[in-house]
Amino acid sequence: MKKSTLIAGIVGAIALYVINSLFYGMSGIMDGYSTEAGNAVSLPDTDINHISLALGHIVLGLLISMIYSNWTRGTHSFMHGARLGALLGALMGIGLGLIFMATTNMMSTTGHLVDGAWNIISFAITGGVVSIMTGKFEDNE
Repeated sequence: MKKSTLIAGIVGAIALYVINSLFYGMSGIMDGYSTEAGNAVSLPDTDINHISLALGHIVLGLLISMIYSNWTRGTHSFMHGARLGALLGALMGIGLGLIFMATTNMMSTTGHLVDGAWNIISFAITGGVVSIMTGKFEDNE
């Protein structure tokens, strides 16, 4: 893995972690979409495994960065990366949302739609950050 891909992936992971923490944790937007079953199995904030949460974001940041590094053609702008990120967010967010909606009873249908839309937005922002960081560090390799 190239140094620029690794650095961009880690910085992208940090961006994704921060914006997801703001949206899911602090905003309270998703609080009303949990079903009774979802509330029964959700962990209280004090019991969340932050190491696993951080590692999951690192995996996603690296995934976006690795796909971006193979997709890019020398253009590194926020919008260039945001387009790829939005595409990945749509495919993953909507795809996984439909699977979870069909197989679990954790959230309402509206909750799954809001979550899918948020994945498009958060992955677009992360893709933009990855693009900028790739451009910044690719020149040094």
